[in-house]
Order: sequence, then structure tokens, then C-alpha cells
Amino acid sequence: MNEEQRSLLLKSSSRFPPPQGVKLSYGTAGFRADASILESTVYRVGILAALRSLKTKSVIGLMITASHNKVSDNGVKNRGPQWWDADPKLGAFRRCPR
Repeated sequence: MNEEQRSLLLKSSSRFPPPQGVKLSYGTAGFRADASILESTVYRVGILAALRSLKTKSVIGLMITASHNKVSDNGVKNRGPQWWDADPKLGAFRRCPR
């Protein structure tokens, strides 16, 4: 990534600031929280998926998960070409049901 691309990425990220006082963690459900505070996380996970796709030359997806719990309970996660977590460092390396 060149300096201009990095600058554009940082500038665009500033349009989606993380929620104050909230620390999200990545688990088997991805980053999970009330939908009202996930906007910045969805943006950043999307960027991560795009960069990982360019690096690995493979299809990387972004999965938005709805919950069987309350309506506002949602999640977001990356998926690799075989529906596996895109990177085991991001969470449990497990098979995602189709």
C-alpha cells in the first residue's frame, strides 16, 4: 500500500469513529453488539476483507449475522474462500454452517 492509499484509508476511516467507551471483541459470532454501535466495526471489517483479498488473491467475504435473540443483537465477521474464518488470529478457526 502506498502512502496516498494509506492516507485515503485513514481519512475515510475517520468518517466512522469507533463508539466511545465500548470495546468489542471477536468471538465465534464475530464482532457482536447492538446494531446501533456496529457501523464503525462493519466499515473496518470490510476494509480488512478487501485488504486480505488483495493480499491472498482469494475471495474474502463479510458476513452480517442476525440473531435469534433481540432484534438489535447483530454481528459481523470475515469469511475466507471455504467459509472458514478468514484469519485464525481473528477468532476461532472453525467451519461456518451454510
